[in-house]
Amino acid sequence: MSLFPSTVTYINFIFCADVKFSLDDEAETLTVTAAADLAVGEAMVSFEYTGTLNDQMKGFYRSKYTHPDHPGEDRYAAVTQFEPVDARRALPCWDEPVHKATFDVVLVVPKDRVALSNMVRDVK
Repeated sequence: MSLFPSTVTYINFIFCADVKFSLDDEAETLTVTAAADLAVGEAMVSFEYTGTLNDQMKGFYRSKYTHPDHPGEDRYAAVTQFEPVDARRALPCWDEPVHKATFDVVLVVPKDRVALSNMVRDVK
């Protein structure tokens, strides 16, 4: 996973501070350090990242299947396995029972396919 420059935005007023981060792949932790002291109060840390569509059957991975109308034709689907530590393979998050990660996902699904999720469905 690659992380890119981030900011801290306070909820009550807009204020951005440069922050640095270090990613420890072995410990599966991200440390965020602000360039200056942060004010007390609710804030949001924002950053961009890229992840990998892997072949490990954990996190965000591709799964091979045979199209029912075309025997012998292999196809691939992007799927997720988000057990507590596996979600971190796809995106930076806390995904432990006491620290549930929240995020929004947009799926574009062909009409002849089915997308399953345990998230609230919001059709637009």
